[in-house]
Amino acid sequence: MMRSSHRMLCLLLSVTALICLPSGCSKKSTRSCGERDLIAFLSDRSGDQYMLYTMQSDGTGQKMLEGAWLFLGPGRDPLVSPDGGKIVFAQAHKSHGWAMIVNADGSDLDTLIKDTFLSFVHLGEWSPDGGKLVYRLDSYADNSKSGVYVINPDGSGKVRLDEGYDPRFCGNDKVVYSRSDGIYIIGTNGEEKMRLQEALLGTGLQKPVGSPDRKKVAFCRGLVVPPPNEKCWLEIINPDSSEQTQLAQIDGLPWAAEIEFSPDSERILLLVSGEFFLQLYVVNIDGSDLRLLVEGATLGQRARWSPDGSRIVFTSTKDGNPEIYTVNASGPPVIKRLTNNLADDCNPDW
Repeated sequence: MMRSSHRMLCLLLSVTALICLPSGCSKKSTRSCGERDLIAFLSDRSGDQYMLYTMQSDGTGQKMLEGAWLFLGPGRDPLVSPDGGKIVFAQAHKSHGWAMIVNADGSDLDTLIKDTFLSFVHLGEWSPDGGKLVYRLDSYADNSKSGVYVINPDGSGKVRLDEGYDPRFCGNDKVVYSRSDGIYIIGTNGEEKMRLQEALLGTGLQKPVGSPDRKKVAFCRGLVVPPPNEKCWLEIINPDSSEQTQLAQIDGLPWAAEIEFSPDSERILLLVSGEFFLQLYVVNIDGSDLRLLVEGATLGQRARWSPDGSRIVFTSTKDGNPEIYTVNASGPPVIKRLTNNLADDCNPDW
């Protein structure tokens, strides 16, 4: 009887696991099964003001989150938490800005970061475990307050790390960022700061990002020359500044709009921008299999991996106005349109 009961318990646990784990749910994804397909985005379809919306990864269930209005800015906005349960976004008036946080179902809208007059928040990224957020603060009233910060999702633990731009995480306890003199890495406690790469004359370093497994840092090196001779290189380096490698060279395009590691840390998304067009690439971290997935005019400034690494979501005006699309990251590119209306839909985050 005891052996029979044990078998029945195992069967029930197996069935429960199958119910919780839908087809294609990656073991490497940090999203919960119930929220892993959520995409957050911005739209002005309700009027002149941009509002925060959510939808499923197939474009269904599009929903406006009440009270979540915002202006388009230079930060990575909005940002869905790794477990899919919360969304953080920046809100701005003419003279000040702050960051808001809301549950993915639209409940419990609250202020996360509120700073002084003439200060603006530019979001960077959630840590892989969802325990912290990193952002850039521009304070025009007090320049000493400007710089890179980390904060806990409940508003506690705010620490100014250094001056700098484009902050991203490298694992849960390190932050990488750019300054005029190079690419840096620092602990989330503000200690152990180190310069990974020095900015040389005639080139600019930007968009550093750490891999989720903490083993690599990728960044863009741009050649600052008059068109059409611009170049940019996607480079990768260890967090201890060793083993620098050039993965890709893009001619005629000076800067990267977005660099992001895949959830398994094995591939890199590269969105590069020119004066009239943008291109979306994927490349392995060893530099092999560089592939152009999408090319087109005004493709948009943001692209994001799906939690399982199978697709990439991006914005494009290829059908007339800004809409949101996905493309598969492996195999022949197949583009799918998720939004379809006369409004501007943009800034998707998975």
